[in-house]
Amino acid sequence: MHEQFKKAIALAKKTKDNVILYNPENPEDTFVLLDIDKYEKMIDKSEKKPAISKENNDLTDDNLADKINREISMWKNQENPDVANPDEAGKKRWQIPPQVKNKAKEIE
Repeated sequence: MHEQFKKAIALAKKTKDNVILYNPENPEDTFVLLDIDKYEKMIDKSEKKPAISKENNDLTDDNLADKINREISMWKNQENPDVANPDEAGKKRWQIPPQVKNKAKEIE
């Protein structure tokens, strides 16, 4: 077993990849072997999680959802300014096609 462990370490060094050590007799004894520098980088990344702004911590779920929806709406309006302008939106109103209007009058 000791020789196999040495082979696994040599393989990890050679390939610079992670090695999974699995014991079929006792699956709870499964381990991942990886380079210590890789492990340090992984730990550093997990410690550098972005901080949640204080502004959002005081919001209830509903208020946070409203804030997110407002921000999405503003973002969409920046992409499509015609929709943001109510005067323009009124000019492009949907109308009932004349054929449908005529059929409705026939039914009456």
